Amino acid sequence: SAVKLTLDVLLNPRRAARMNLQHASNPDLPGFEQVLNTLKEDSWYQKPMDGMNGSIQRMKSNQLLYALMGLASDNAASTGVQAQAFLAIQNYSDWLTKRQRKSGDKAWWAYYAKARYDIERWLNDPSAFKPKPGVTVPPGSPIGN
Repeated sequence: SAVKLTLDVLLNPRRAARMNLQHASNPDLPGFEQVLNTLKEDSWYQKPMDGMNGSIQRMKSNQLLYALMGLASDNAASTGVQAQAFLAIQNYSDWLTKRQRKSGDKAWWAYYAKARYDIERWLNDPSAFKPKPGVTVPPGSPIGN
């Protein structure tokens, strides 16, 4: 999906570490934390939508959660990047606890419950989490170009 392809680029462990190093050298440059905050604001923390838009929104948020679990568990990622991904997941879990109680929409209630379950399962045994394979971009120009 387009979301997975985008997250694979934005959450690349080497890119994230490089952003942190560049931000440490020059605070005017964005750090990886800013990328994480923007991703959270544009997915998890958006106002819940109904219908098809809500379904897409939940899928997008779910993709981000799984990508962060993969990043936090990735031994190739720097400790700092793993810690930032872990903290983002912890913050999301805390937010879900509060949010789930407020949701009157059954689709959102179910999504929040499943996300919390997945986080708890991952926290108890990160090795059981198997990230989905990356999206392979086909060669050539997009159709119509």
